[in-house]
Amino acid sequence: MKSRLVGYFLKPLLVVKKNRTPFILWVLSTLIAGNFGLVFNIIIRGNVNGLSIWESLSQDLRLGSLFLFSIVLLSSSFGSVLTNFISKNDRDFFKPKVIWLGVSVIVWILCGVEYASYMSAQLPPFTSNNCLNVWQLLFFVLSIILSIYAYCLVVMEAKDPDFASISDDYDRIEEQNIEHITNSQAGLTKDSEEIKL
Repeated sequence: MKSRLVGYFLKPLLVVKKNRTPFILWVLSTLIAGNFGLVFNIIIRGNVNGLSIWESLSQDLRLGSLFLFSIVLLSSSFGSVLTNFISKNDRDFFKPKVIWLGVSVIVWILCGVEYASYMSAQLPPFTSNNCLNVWQLLFFVLSIILSIYAYCLVVMEAKDPDFASISDDYDRIEEQNIEHITNSQAGLTKDSEEIKL
């Protein structure tokens, strides 16, 4: 029973073996690119402040960067699985998705609470000289807008008439329709009113 249960939960990981290229692209674009801030911190702190890689990582650990990345990674994954779960008409893989959603919410919340507690303990006493970081706010808003647009790109379908005109297949389909109509009209010698062409 135990090995069957373990196999049940490990089976989805076969996707990594069966779809290596998409998985590598996901790792590069999500895990690696998602940590560009850490990489750039290492480079900049090494060149400007003379810090080693470990010293730079220690600074990021003190700032809670890995907590923050974990929260964002889980929330993004949660959104993807939940959207897929709700939008599919067949309820295939229902149990593993529900279990994953439940476990990820628990880990997500615990990580958020730990991050908030950790950051509150790190903060110096509050002073009234609030400094608004405009760049941080700008990138925050821009990231939200780009994420919403990315969601729309992933969910829209070419067969929906609202999106057909921007589909890459739309022009090809229209050309095929025109070619089909032209070919079907090639043998005609009379129009619909029996007038010779």
